[in-house]
Amino acid sequence: MVNMKVNMKIANVAKETGALLTEYLQDRGLVISTDYNLPVICYGVPSSAKKALNGECGGGDKIRRLVQMEKGGVRTVPWFNGTKTPEGFQFPALARRMSGHGGEDIVPVFQKEEIPWRIKAGWDWFSSYIPIESEYRVWVFRKECLGIYRKVMARPRDYKRIGRNWGNGFDFAPCDNVENEVITEAIKAVRSVSFDFGAVDLLLGTDNLVYILEINSAPGCIKSGAQVTLANLADRMVNWVIGGYPTR
Repeated sequence: MVNMKVNMKIANVAKETGALLTEYLQDRGLVISTDYNLPVICYGVPSSAKKALNGECGGGDKIRRLVQMEKGGVRTVPWFNGTKTPEGFQFPALARRMSGHGGEDIVPVFQKEEIPWRIKAGWDWFSSYIPIESEYRVWVFRKECLGIYRKVMARPRDYKRIGRNWGNGFDFAPCDNVENEVITEAIKAVRSVSFDFGAVDLLLGTDNLVYILEINSAPGCIKSGAQVTLANLADRMVNWVIGGYPTR
């Protein structure tokens, strides 16, 4: 048994997954404490502690993360914020909100003239629509891929609005046969934002290019069926503690 103490910070949106992760860590011998002087494992909540795993996560600023990824050489879906549409930006587009979750904020923008209307109506930023060959979620721990899941339509009768998510009938299916670029771009994306781990949502376009959508710092595993991958993540967390809290 490890029998070492750590603190944990778990985002409210990850309560179910956070509870399961805590159980996995305790089963592996970690003692979860509320002592703020202890090393901390962050699941969607950032920390400035010197010994913190994924302490750079959180913040909720999607624009800042997109900028970080682009500076790190990551190909994101073309996007912009503000009223000035970049030269060459392709329509149709999707309007997004900074606080959007689960795709509930997504609405269409069919042409340039609609941009100021959407801004006045409360939308914050815009991304091009990319014709999709496949969409994936790749779980990454530092330089390692822990699991890959492909979005598949499971309940067509639920497809009533924009967005490929569980509420619209999509499920995640385990996938172990993908293009190498899918994995390498996911790992690059996690490193570009200084995360230790994250679940990267990305798509493979019909142009055969990989586009990063976002990085989840507190990914859920219940609806996506990723309990095995969460267990793999728990193993890495325990190794981080045993190894003396190594930095990236």
